[in-house]
Amino acid sequence: MNKRVWGYCLALIVAVLVGGWNHAQSKPLTATVSANSTVSATLAEAVKLQKTPGQEIAARRVLNQVYFHPAATADQKTQARKALTDLNKTTIFSAKMFDGDNLAYAHTVRAGDTLGNLAKQSGCPVTIIRQINGMTADGVLKAGATVKLLRGPFHAQINKAACTLDVFACGTGGEKTLVYHARVAVGKNNATPEGKFRMAGKVEKATWYPPPSLKAKHPNPMKWGEKGYPLGKDGIFMRLAGAEPATEKCKGYGIHSTNDQSSIGKARSSGCIRVGDKDIRQVYNLLTEGSEVRIVP
Repeated sequence: MNKRVWGYCLALIVAVLVGGWNHAQSKPLTATVSANSTVSATLAEAVKLQKTPGQEIAARRVLNQVYFHPAATADQKTQARKALTDLNKTTIFSAKMFDGDNLAYAHTVRAGDTLGNLAKQSGCPVTIIRQINGMTADGVLKAGATVKLLRGPFHAQINKAACTLDVFACGTGGEKTLVYHARVAVGKNNATPEGKFRMAGKVEKATWYPPPSLKAKHPNPMKWGEKGYPLGKDGIFMRLAGAEPATEKCKGYGIHSTNDQSSIGKARSSGCIRVGDKDIRQVYNLLTEGSEVRIVP
């Protein structure tokens, strides 16, 4: 392919990817024989967009397409994720609104509105509504005020090989938006099952029930605050239930806090997903009852 033809193709690819930033959905990348070159070029263009005032949402969309593209390399995903983390501080986790944002919208508070009702309407948890709007725990909604809401619910994907957990929003057209990223610990000896699960309840200061592999050492359940309690200072446990035939018999697995921060990023658990102190609270706040959690190799 000569330089002129390749230049035309590259321009066409970028135009398709970023030209529709004023629409609710943008067209996804298409894997080709030269997919890595395409992803690299698109990533470079997204970085340029990120630095252009007024193009934050366009940059976020393209970066997400790179991040979730099956042909993207680990390095490309890392570059995209770092850029998205910076963008998300303002486009997601702040009260600022951006034109063309398909994830957030402004709501004018009406008499009778409650945070619970707004959370149910939007799919955005109450704690996250408070966070992005700078509301205190005892703050109340005032009629006529404008609040920013995110279109939830949020879901998660856990990558066992990379020891990562991605929380994302999924648009009506299937477009994924990375909302939060965390390093985690997974099961040693491939003890963490793979497949589709759903969040089936979450609790703080949870009682720890030892898995069969630890029964000999810990024959009894352990309450929060007891010496040797393994679920960390917050005792957070989010129970996972199988959501497809391949996982419906998987019992006792969950996502939880830990007292062993050194295990994060490694295969060290008995099968559950451990999240460190730095990330567990935000993961807990974002995921809700019914959130889909997919665990991949």
